[in-house]
Amino acid sequence: MGKQEEKAVSTPVKRLGKAHYIKTDKGLFPFSVLKEAELKKVPSKQIKDELRWLGTYGLIPHPYEYSALVELQENCSYFDSCVRTIAEDVVGAGWELVPREEGGEKVSDAERSLCMTLFDDTNSEGDTFDETLQRLIIDWGMFGQFALEVGRENKIANGLFHMQAHSIFIHKDREKFAQKLHDKKRWFKLFGLEEDIDGETGEPTTDPEKIAHEIIYHRNYSLRSAFYGQPPILPAIGAVVGSINVRNYNLAFFENYGVPAALVTLEGEWEEGTCKQISDFIDTEIKRTENAHKTIVLEMPEGGKVEWEPIVVEVKEGSFSFYFKSQRDEILSIYKMPPYRIGIVETGSLGGNIATEATKIYNQATIQPIKNLVGQLLSDTIIREGLGCENTLLRFKKMDTRDMDALIDRWVKLFGMAAINIDYIRGELNLEDKVDHGATYYIASQYLPVGEETFERSLKTLSKHETQEMVEREVKEAVKRLGRAK
Repeated sequence: MGKQEEKAVSTPVKRLGKAHYIKTDKGLFPFSVLKEAELKKVPSKQIKDELRWLGTYGLIPHPYEYSALVELQENCSYFDSCVRTIAEDVVGAGWELVPREEGGEKVSDAERSLCMTLFDDTNSEGDTFDETLQRLIIDWGMFGQFALEVGRENKIANGLFHMQAHSIFIHKDREKFAQKLHDKKRWFKLFGLEEDIDGETGEPTTDPEKIAHEIIYHRNYSLRSAFYGQPPILPAIGAVVGSINVRNYNLAFFENYGVPAALVTLEGEWEEGTCKQISDFIDTEIKRTENAHKTIVLEMPEGGKVEWEPIVVEVKEGSFSFYFKSQRDEILSIYKMPPYRIGIVETGSLGGNIATEATKIYNQATIQPIKNLVGQLLSDTIIREGLGCENTLLRFKKMDTRDMDALIDRWVKLFGMAAINIDYIRGELNLEDKVDHGATYYIASQYLPVGEETFERSLKTLSKHETQEMVEREVKEAVKRLGRAK
């Protein structure tokens, strides 16, 4: 009997559970691949061309990353709404040409005609004067500075162009500027500077074909830079970023259902790759409403099972909403912006209607200072130096901060008491045109002109059931009371 062959005994290898895949925007990737990519991050080796270019031409670098501000403005509706609403409120009420001295001689027809020739036809690009002004104010709200390009012909200003404030670099001598957009650059000189410079090189020139245009430049005071302005939103950058993160969180919540809907557990001996097939099916085949109610069929191993365990997560919306509102209010406070002016309805105001008071603060702290600044700046540069009009001042009309609903209710009552007339109300509304019978007073009973003859004529239309004597007595008594009141 031969030697009995020994049977080989294999020791079963226990499979260790581990997470093989994670979900990303570009599909499913092994975790090891992403980890390897993370370890290979290296710093940029790009040459700082912009800093080298600025140093070569004596230009001062920007103290802030303006492209980052633009990105924040594009992604935060409150930031964008505040900036644009201020521009509309500054320019929207209109402007007028008035004498430079209060109570002085009125603006001459010659000066008015010269100013309106420029303002009615601002530039060759089809921009209106109001549009140009609004863009300047938007730049102020965004970057804390603005620049207006001025073209001249025979020393008379004949073109006004808005310049993107974030594209301008200031020379260290403060007398010239360079605009850089992508790989193109252009030189400009400070408005009123006698020496002409070449628009291509920035060097002095006498060639009339190469003379650079001028720039009217204004900036907010900044502790960080003596050349560039401080963006008003800077103290609230954290609030802007916070509100954007809130939005991104909500978008991610709805896109990815917020949290995993369930935990799937497989027990027993399953074929290699089954876990991935189930994961792929859930992630790709049944996502979105058009793929709802699809079915997965599983062939169960002997003694195996599948468990689907829903995951319940409690979302604390109360504290989250409070945080979101606090970020919004911080952004609005920077510009003194009443919420209702950008379409936010606030309820539960204390002590009556606070909208009127908030509007007054907004007008006094934000709108009126900008109007005064821009009006005086344009009057001293464009009108006086650019057009030679010594007696003309550009002044923005005041913003109407009155509660019109309350005023209308008051006017209706006073009008019905014959205390005011139509001309008075039209004057309060800045409607200069007179209307027929605008100076006539009325009473509310039948809105008839005040006067004894009118009341006597109206007796013909009264009911026959009323006696003539009684009506005449009442009419005469009413007329006497009105006469004593006047």
